[in-house]
Amino acid sequence: MSHLLLTSIPLPWLVSDLVINGLALWGLLFLVSRSERPVPLLLEVAALSLLYAAVFENAAVARGNYIYGRSLFMIGDVPAAVPFEEIMILVMGLAMLRKAGMPVWSRPLITGLFGMLQDFSLDPIATRQIFTVNGLTSGRWTWLPDGGPVNILHIPVYNFSGWQMIMTYGGLCLLVGRAMYRRSGYSARTGLIYPLAAALVAVILIHTPLSMFALWLWPFFDKGHDSEWGMMGFWIVLSLVIIVCCWSRRRGGGLSWAEDWPFFAIPGLWHLFDITSACVAGIYGSLPLMVSISVAHMLLLAGFFRHPRQLAQGRTERGAV
Repeated sequence: MSHLLLTSIPLPWLVSDLVINGLALWGLLFLVSRSERPVPLLLEVAALSLLYAAVFENAAVARGNYIYGRSLFMIGDVPAAVPFEEIMILVMGLAMLRKAGMPVWSRPLITGLFGMLQDFSLDPIATRQIFTVNGLTSGRWTWLPDGGPVNILHIPVYNFSGWQMIMTYGGLCLLVGRAMYRRSGYSARTGLIYPLAAALVAVILIHTPLSMFALWLWPFFDKGHDSEWGMMGFWIVLSLVIIVCCWSRRRGGGLSWAEDWPFFAIPGLWHLFDITSACVAGIYGSLPLMVSISVAHMLLLAGFFRHPRQLAQGRTERGAV
C-alpha cells in the first residue's frame, strides 16, 4: 500500500481529497469574486458544510449506514471534502441557475439533479478504492451492508436520490434565507443569522419522515424495495421536465462561455478525475456508467450556455419589453 507524507492514509484517498477540496475551493473563490456580498456567501458555505451536510453525514455513520476512510481533514467521522463538495455543488448550482434566469422555485430541484449526476461518477470509484489502514479494511467510502438488495454497483439506489433531497432541502432553506436578507435591506444582523438558520432548518427537514417518503415511498414500502428505482426515476424526470418547461419559455439570455465557464469546468473536472482514477486503478467495470452519466451531465450543463449572438439578441429583446 502506498502512502504519502508518512501518514497512514493511502495515496489514492489523499489525492482524491486534495483534488476534491482544490476544485471546491476554486468554485468558492469564483463565486466570491462575483459576489456583491461575499461575507454572507462564505457564512452560507461554512454553516451548510458544518451544520447541515457534516451533521447529516456523521448521523448516517452513527446509524451504521456506511463508513468513511481517513483523511487529513476530518469532521467527526467524515472527511471534510465530503460536505465541502456537497455544499459547493449546491451553491454553484443555485448561482448558475440564477445567472441562467431560471425561476427561483425551480432551482433547488434542478440543483438536486446536478448533484445526483455528479455522484454517479464519485461514488463508484470511492467505494472501490479499498485499503487496509490500522487493521481495518475499507473503501474510501463503504456501505454497510454491501449496498443492500436494491443497488447500483453495490451502492443503494436511494443514495443517488438522496442527493436530490440534500440539494432540495438545502437550496430551499438557503433561498428563503436570502429572501429574508433582501427584505431586511441587507441588515448585517440578518446576514449573520440566516445562514445558520438555513443550515439548522435543513438538517431538521432531512431527518423527517418526508425524506423516507421521497426516497422509497415510506410508509407504503420499506427501504430496500424496488420503489427506490421508481422514486429515483421520478426525481430525474421531474427535474428534466422543469428544465425543459422553464427554459423553453425564455426569451433569450443564458450563461456566457467567456464569463461563466467555471460552472461547466469544475463539475467536468470532478467527473474527469473520477474516471481517470478508475482507469488508473483498473476499475473498468464501473466505467460505462460513470462515463455515460458524466457525458449526460456535461451536455445538460452546456445547454444553459448561449452563443454570444444569442446573448446579445436576448438582451435586445428584454430591453424592448
